[in-house]
Amino acid sequence: MTDEARFEALNDAVREILRRQADLEERLSRLEDAKGSVPSPSAPAQTAQPPGPPRVAPSAATAKPDTDTIRARPVPASAVERPAIETKVGLTVINRVGVITLVLGVAFFFKWAVDNEWIGPTGRVVLGLLTGCAAVGAADLLFRKAQTTFAQGIAGAGLAILYLAAYSAFGFYHLVPQAVAFAFLVSTTALGFALSLRYASPAIAALGLLGGYLTPLLLSTGEDHPWFLLSYVLLLDLAAMDLRRRKAWLVLEILSFAATTIIYFAWFEQHELDHQKTAVATLGGFAYYSLFAYAGSGMIAGLSSLVAAVEILFVWPDAAGPFFAFELLVAASGMFVARRRRASAPLTLPFTAFWLCAAFFTLQNTGLGIGARFIGVSLGFLLLFAFAALSENTATESSALSIARLSMVAANGCVYFGLVYALLRTNYHEWLGFIAVCVAATYLGLAAFIRRSTPLAAELDLTRLTLPIGMALVFITLAIPIQLSGFRITVAWALQAAALSWLGAKFRSQRAYIASTALFALVAMRLLLVDAEVYAFTATAPTVLLNARFLAFAVSAGCAFVAATWTVSSRRALALAECLGAHAALLMGLTLETVMWVGRNAAVSNRISAQTFSVSVLYGLYAVVLVSIGVTRRTAVNRISGLVLIGFVIVKLYLFDVWQLDRVYRIAAFVALGILLISTSFLYSRYRHVLEALLRTDETSA
Repeated sequence: MTDEARFEALNDAVREILRRQADLEERLSRLEDAKGSVPSPSAPAQTAQPPGPPRVAPSAATAKPDTDTIRARPVPASAVERPAIETKVGLTVINRVGVITLVLGVAFFFKWAVDNEWIGPTGRVVLGLLTGCAAVGAADLLFRKAQTTFAQGIAGAGLAILYLAAYSAFGFYHLVPQAVAFAFLVSTTALGFALSLRYASPAIAALGLLGGYLTPLLLSTGEDHPWFLLSYVLLLDLAAMDLRRRKAWLVLEILSFAATTIIYFAWFEQHELDHQKTAVATLGGFAYYSLFAYAGSGMIAGLSSLVAAVEILFVWPDAAGPFFAFELLVAASGMFVARRRRASAPLTLPFTAFWLCAAFFTLQNTGLGIGARFIGVSLGFLLLFAFAALSENTATESSALSIARLSMVAANGCVYFGLVYALLRTNYHEWLGFIAVCVAATYLGLAAFIRRSTPLAAELDLTRLTLPIGMALVFITLAIPIQLSGFRITVAWALQAAALSWLGAKFRSQRAYIASTALFALVAMRLLLVDAEVYAFTATAPTVLLNARFLAFAVSAGCAFVAATWTVSSRRALALAECLGAHAALLMGLTLETVMWVGRNAAVSNRISAQTFSVSVLYGLYAVVLVSIGVTRRTAVNRISGLVLIGFVIVKLYLFDVWQLDRVYRIAAFVALGILLISTSFLYSRYRHVLEALLRTDETSA
């Protein structure tokens, strides 16, 4: 490209930049005119037409934009710098600290005046009232002069002085009756609300609200007036929540909730014996809970349900009927609020509060009948389960709410069964297994409901069935050792594991296979650690093969064999493990029976040799049977397992038996093993062509 062409391209680019700058300045000018802003003193904006080409070669001076126009550009109002941190500290923080210091100074002055008797009681109160009113008036004057922040501090100081003067007139000097002092303090609280609205100050509103809550405490004479006290606090709460709703001042909600909780429990603790099982204490707690649950934020709504549950526990400490009825009402209301707001805190806190209070009530009231407590916790389980499980709304449910709801579904059954177990284990242990099965049936019912509620045209989300089916399996597995004993536990677990394998094969469910594997692992541990030690090798042992121990091993092996046949089509590795585990269980059961039979019939002097010989012969026979099955059924796993077992018998014979056995048993062992090895070789010779054909065509199944 020539130099002339490069200059021409650069000139075109500069013209385009200037044109866009002119367009932007023209648009900015129109916007300012529309808003009524002051016209810019800058030169008139250039037209949108690009300037003509320069007559000389372009240079840096030619391409330079109009800097005067840029300097004259007006600054938007949003670009004005915010107040520096120094201004914030000096205007707000120091102002607030100054107000507190001034109030403390006035209090110290009153104390000094009292100690020196400079001013009489009436004069002190009047001086305090005048000072407070003067501060409020000065604050309003400053507010009119646009000193907003400073005026808020002075107004707060005036309110504090008025509270102090009114309390002094009643509490210190007894100049006015309680009713007059109460009226004045309530008027001061109303004044604080009014000033907070005028100055848009949440700090003044909080100060007035705090003074309102302190009023009944400051004017208390020890007499009990519950209806008046609780109604007064409720009115303050209503005013605070209304102001919080209109102005979005969260501090009022927090202060109101905390103060109400403290006042209620302080009042109840002072008059506990008079107000247990009373309507005023119950209605008071419900009134506060209802207000904060429906008007407060999500966290305050959840905390209010927690506080209400504790209040019911205090008011009805030993009455099962009212306690559970009111606790369930609070829990249900909290969950309704959570569903309406689609928030997780109002859902989890009522659930937690119910079970904590129910557990404390159930375990502490040992003098009450077990039936009433059992019915109460059972109704709680069903209600919470129904609400948490059946209130799913996938279209509007947030992830946090979904996690909280599913966690409740899982935890509800666990907490319930743990509490029932602690309640019934001493006198009604035989019912615990049945209750565990009932809990499992509840979860299976939920899974069936989810399956039936899915439209036929829609694809079923199997992940929604995982939790209820998994919880049902947990409780069924738990019910087996609780309700059954001995070998029955192993047999029941083995049958359950086989059923899970069938479900995994039918629905291609990885989770079902995992559960089946876990149960088979439990079966294996129980066979090794429990069932294998059932009988001692003595003459008093039961009939060989017709006893509970061998039944446990045989049924477990059979279940593993059946599970392998179901699993092999989709999980070949798992099917192989199940098949090998079945052979191991059956061989171990036969070994124990053989050792027991020989130990019962052989002489004491030859017992060890006879048992060792018998085990070697048993393993050899089992190996031949495995090879025979593998050849006739064309299953490589059986043939290879048989060969491996024969190898083990050979190693055992040459490295162990030859040194441990007596001469007669040693000869018999070598002869028997030789015959078995020759028989195995004959099988491979007889079916050699079949095996070679299978190996060549790779048709051998796993």
